[in-house]
Amino acid sequence: MLPPWSLADLLHSDFKQSQYGRIILPFTLLRRLECVLAASKEAVLAEFEKVQKMNLPEEVQEKLLLRATNGLSFFNTSKMDLSKLGETGIKANLDTYLQGFYKDPREIFEHFKFAEFIGQLNDANLLYKIVQKVRTTNLSPKAISKHDMGKVQLINGVNLCGKMRKSLGSKRNVMDDEDIVTITRSFGEFEVIDARELDKPTEQKSNRGRQPANPKTETAKTFSSKIFATHEFGAPCANHSSSVTSASPHCASPPNPSTPSCSAPMPNMASTGVMTKGAKSMAR
Repeated sequence: MLPPWSLADLLHSDFKQSQYGRIILPFTLLRRLECVLAASKEAVLAEFEKVQKMNLPEEVQEKLLLRATNGLSFFNTSKMDLSKLGETGIKANLDTYLQGFYKDPREIFEHFKFAEFIGQLNDANLLYKIVQKVRTTNLSPKAISKHDMGKVQLINGVNLCGKMRKSLGSKRNVMDDEDIVTITRSFGEFEVIDARELDKPTEQKSNRGRQPANPKTETAKTFSSKIFATHEFGAPCANHSSSVTSASPHCASPPNPSTPSCSAPMPNMASTGVMTKGAKSMAR
């Protein structure tokens, strides 16, 4: 079973690394919401049919629908889910599905400008493929607890760069395709990697000037990835999954899976273990 963050492999050719988080996080959130709502979906749909006929104020309708969720703080009134979107007309069907959510989840998707990326995925003929991957991922509370949804991935990729033949302003290092694949795959698989020595050539030192009698031994270049609970990492936001990647400074083309930081004001649905303020950032 592939996790939704493995979508990076599909996005590599048509999207910048800086856009990955803007696509992966909302799809992960959408699947998590869908799995959380699964148990009460039929009850909510039945209640929705009733309240539509009552001509009640919107606030009263919302209270009745929330009551049908059996304690949740959100709902979805669409008969759609990710497995029912089909291939033809998938963009329109997905838009309809998203509009069926209670206002708090809708605000989160709007914050990510999810509708724009859905359009871009559709234009690139990737939307159906993405949805097929996401819909088969089990993100139910039984499979992944609220605690497990709040993880921080710290990727040390400072050595995944090589010197440029010619400096480009303040940029002196460049990442080749293999480096990008390494860091993107680790990010995509959300995996722990102990310090692994890289097959990188030693940096050539200048022979000009006085040479030290005892030259320093070149430190081995390594790559690693660690995963922490948010409270272990010391992050200010609880119940928010994130990935922080450290790349070499002044690097010409580091992958940058960035999304809004945890400081962005967004609705809180932490009681469901949903990522409401997921942060995936790149330290340059």
